[in-house]
Amino acid sequence: MFDRGQPVEYGEFGDVHCAAAIIKKFLRELPEPLLTFELCDIICSITAISDHDEKLMKAWSVLHDQLPEGNFKLLKYIMVFLKEVNLSRNS
Repeated sequence: MFDRGQPVEYGEFGDVHCAAAIIKKFLRELPEPLLTFELCDIICSITAISDHDEKLMKAWSVLHDQLPEGNFKLLKYIMVFLKEVNLSRNS
């Protein structure tokens, strides 16, 4: 459904928990993790950086420069979506 380029009518899922379960299922069934096996150690090492700005810059650099383009676009889409969910959480 999500990976076929078809528009999705989120209202048909009934509630936010169902939609979240579908998104999680989609991510679990990807042939490779969204952040890739290759970048796993690098991404984990970024979490040890104590300076917040340095951590953000390093994370952006790794994700932008080393994540495959399709993965980066999907991650960006998910982050924008989650921001919208957060902004509308009280409505």
